[in-house]
Amino acid sequence: MTNPNVNVIIKKIVLSAKNSFMPKFCFKKIVPAACFVLILLFNLSVCRAEMIYLTSGETRNAKVLYRNRDTIWLEHSLGFMGLERQKITKIVNDDGSISQYDYESLTTGLEDFIKQKEYNKAIGLCNRLLETFPDANQIHRLRGNLTQKVEDFNTAIADYNFLIQNLAADAKIFNNLGSIYARKKEYAKAVDLSEKRLPKTLI
Repeated sequence: MTNPNVNVIIKKIVLSAKNSFMPKFCFKKIVPAACFVLILLFNLSVCRAEMIYLTSGETRNAKVLYRNRDTIWLEHSLGFMGLERQKITKIVNDDGSISQYDYESLTTGLEDFIKQKEYNKAIGLCNRLLETFPDANQIHRLRGNLTQKVEDFNTAIADYNFLIQNLAADAKIFNNLGSIYARKKEYAKAVDLSEKRLPKTLI
């Protein structure tokens, strides 16, 4: 869909061409080509999805395609590029909200919710983070603790089991899980868990 401002500019170009002494052949060939280039340039320069704030003070309009621990890959008007995460201070969606790829800013917000004891908001933010970072052990641990607090035991169990299966559980995780089984009166599972050997690899 063409931006309304671009449509206004195109109308002015066409009107100016009609009022000039431009030959009909040129009008039929050059004006459409000029309008096409204008639309193309606008679509290349328009904000694709996120505003990237850099440590240098610069900003970039780009679409985040993928990120790993150290690098964020972007698509922008000049093509594709990778940026080191340490060069980025913030990633914001075009509606002003924090991007799902800005793990650091989102986890800061998560910590704020926990400090304010707004556990349901914190859980919602954990859910959002895990959509983009499904293997983030830290977020599974936090969500497990939070959902245990609000007695959403099934989610807590799933998160604790995720940590155990990924060799990222310490004694506290096993204790929390055993406590949940006891609360649910699933005593056999609680006993079985207490007899399991702790993994050597801890968080």
